[in-house]
Amino acid sequence: MKFIVLLFSIVSFSNLACSGEMKTNEIAAFTTQNSMLDESEVAVYYPLEIEGAQASYAVISFGGAKERLFTVPVEVKEPLDLENKPELKNYRFSYFYIKSDVLDKAYIAVHYRFPPTEDGGIIMCGPIRIHKVSELAVTKV
Repeated sequence: MKFIVLLFSIVSFSNLACSGEMKTNEIAAFTTQNSMLDESEVAVYYPLEIEGAQASYAVISFGGAKERLFTVPVEVKEPLDLENKPELKNYRFSYFYIKSDVLDKAYIAVHYRFPPTEDGGIIMCGPIRIHKVSELAVTKV
């Protein structure tokens, strides 16, 4: 028991917890948007790798953390035409359609998974990045 107390006094809880904060050296997420009448097609590009973990799945939620209306999974896709757009090689993207008047209520949470350890074990806790879609830079790719 004393060993466990000693261990926790040496190792901070932030080292034991999953990473949820964006580091300053991470490549930035961005969106592309095409508007059609009152609807927008939105593609969110986010880093392929964070802290050694790779993007494994993403979910779109509406309404924010306290008033979330619903959450839906979206595909994590490799950008198309990397031969002509090599600047996108370190990104993955997800896209969805949304009514333009509620775009400011959309969030994307990207979950990252570490590769198996050398002995075949898995690391259960990977980084998560949550982005408010309307606050991301809009870029043309």
